[in-house]
Amino acid sequence: DKSTNGEWYGAVAMGGYSALKFVEDNSTAPWVSAANFNTNANSACYYNGDIYTGGGSGAAVKSTSNPTVGSNINGSVKDLIEFKGKLIAAGNFSISGNSNIQNIAQWDGNEWQPLGLGLDGTIFDLEIYDGKLVAGGSFNASGTNNDCRKVAVWDGSVWESLGQGIGGVSTVYKLRSNGNHLIIGGNFDYTVDQTNCENIVEWTGTGYRAFPNGVPSPVGQIAIWNEKLYIA
Repeated sequence: DKSTNGEWYGAVAMGGYSALKFVEDNSTAPWVSAANFNTNANSACYYNGDIYTGGGSGAAVKSTSNPTVGSNINGSVKDLIEFKGKLIAAGNFSISGNSNIQNIAQWDGNEWQPLGLGLDGTIFDLEIYDGKLVAGGSFNASGTNNDCRKVAVWDGSVWESLGQGIGGVSTVYKLRSNGNHLIIGGNFDYTVDQTNCENIVEWTGTGYRAFPNGVPSPVGQIAIWNEKLYIA
């Protein structure tokens, strides 16, 4: 993903490198090592002058200056993002040190702290949309709020649903902000206004809108380039 410093970082499981940085003017070898922790990584993020990676259980978040960021997280970190000056980690975990962090946490500079009541299932992706933090995954609720189905918005104090959410047996794997719209991809069979939204749907700001016929397989990645939508 592109980080706040304007550079592209890739999280990898290749030769022990946790993160690679894209160097655009190096045509022969454009990806160079940015962080090497001899472990696989699910995500990479540039934050506060450092590169952070998120991976498997144990020391789930590491940085180039501090191999273990805070107390060990007891699960896997699927995504990292900077939001309003804080580093946010999300994935499948519940505890760091003495803190109960239900699948999402924020770094206070010393320890991982909960972000509200968290969400009750794995979070696969984080995105900033309309100035707010949005999470996508396999969850359904935050505390007693049972309406956070697969997509949830952090309002600064609690997690709220995005419209009616994505119902049924479904998982959201990727979110991509596109101006006033949010594109949502994953593994779901969803219907909006009697139109099938198989594996991909768009939030317009007021409701969900289908892409004609959807796509026949789960969507794990979304990109927008040259005014066109790409999925993988």
